[in-house]
Amino acid sequence: MGAVTRALLLSTESRLENVALVGAAVTGVCDALGLPGEVRAEVELCVVEAVNNAIEHAYRGEAGHVVEVSIAADAARLVIEVSDRGEPMPAGRLEAARAALALPEDPEPPSLESLVDGGRGLAILLGAMDEVRYERAGGRNVLTMVRRIGG
Repeated sequence: MGAVTRALLLSTESRLENVALVGAAVTGVCDALGLPGEVRAEVELCVVEAVNNAIEHAYRGEAGHVVEVSIAADAARLVIEVSDRGEPMPAGRLEAARAALALPEDPEPPSLESLVDGGRGLAILLGAMDEVRYERAGGRNVLTMVRRIGG
């Protein structure tokens, strides 16, 4: 990432009722960055989906844990990391979702039902973001999403 001009770290308890607050905060950040409405909506949807996944899958819906959302932006891109210390994403899950979305030779795109279990949320991320990566490091799950925003 080039020179970071703005950065923010949000931390929330793993409670589904907190997800809307995270979404509102992300929308506020996107507004402050002057991003168009369509981009704001897509970024918010992706962050909400990622935080939901952390709560529902990594923490199995259990409250009392921490989910962090890191947002960094420069003139060219927005980088968002959603991290937790819960159960890791099953090996190959992101790659399977990516493969399911790859356009087949025939022009009919895959249906959402054809995606692997739990792959619908990943399909949203892969469709709206320019880059999506997942890694498990130091006991943390880190989902990184990148969206080009200009320059």
